[in-house]
Amino acid sequence: MRNDIIVKLRECINKIKLSREEEDKELVPRYKKEYFGEYNTFYYDSWKETLKNLIEIRQKYNTNREFYVAISQMFAETYIPLLIKEFNITDESLIDNLIKITNGTNIIIFDNDNQAAEFVNSYNENLGGDAGAFKFREYICFTPESEIIGEVSKEKSVELGAKMLASMIHETIHFLISISKDEYFNYKEESIPTNAGKILEEGVVEFLSLFFSKKYGLVHMPAMHYMNNVDMCMLLMQYYGEDEFYKQIFNFKYDEIIPSELLEEYRKNERIRFFSKKGYNVDESCISLDINKKII
Repeated sequence: MRNDIIVKLRECINKIKLSREEEDKELVPRYKKEYFGEYNTFYYDSWKETLKNLIEIRQKYNTNREFYVAISQMFAETYIPLLIKEFNITDESLIDNLIKITNGTNIIIFDNDNQAAEFVNSYNENLGGDAGAFKFREYICFTPESEIIGEVSKEKSVELGAKMLASMIHETIHFLISISKDEYFNYKEESIPTNAGKILEEGVVEFLSLFFSKKYGLVHMPAMHYMNNVDMCMLLMQYYGEDEFYKQIFNFKYDEIIPSELLEEYRKNERIRFFSKKGYNVDESCISLDINKKII
């Protein structure tokens, strides 16, 4: 049984290095059928219900921004108390931060992508991913009109507002999970300190988001490009057993969670993906797994 799980985990780990285009072709159609098909209608139904409710709420606000700010706080007031209860959160600093999200203090809504990037840059950091939704320091941040040029109609703002709400649980659960760690990613003569284990971490966060949203009937949009990572989590839960799996994801780092016989493969494929996304035509033989120091 455990050997069968290792085989399936290895298959997931090998898929880490697929390009976005390859994921769209090989993985996303299956996951759309799995999460939005006739046998699993929850996520689509909750999305449609949210859109319906937001149409009426939108009429109460003069501007799109006022609308986005208001509904983000309304939703936070709904799901965060449930989150604290469900995951038995007792850490006082974490609870304080979640309460600040609940009252809107630690939710930031940006008008556009440049504003989001400038905010992150003000801390001498770079916005490495999507400006639409991201966790940054003690904040969850959203740019509902990301990549949109021109004025957004009231009708369109409802759709964008729903999309924002559907990403809030995922971004908040990031505060609960910290399995990545700083390592050097080395390719040929280049050496970059970055977060290793981030792929598994995103899988864990999405795995918990899917479970939590469905249990409490809350809107959440499954992230298709994280579903292979979610599959890894499901297999790890089978491998360890549910209780041990939850103990690990809340207490250990990625290299303590991934079975030792698969760790080198995971590290290598994560680095291939990292450098491929930077535009390299990666020669796998030039990937170094020296995690502690730069190439000399």
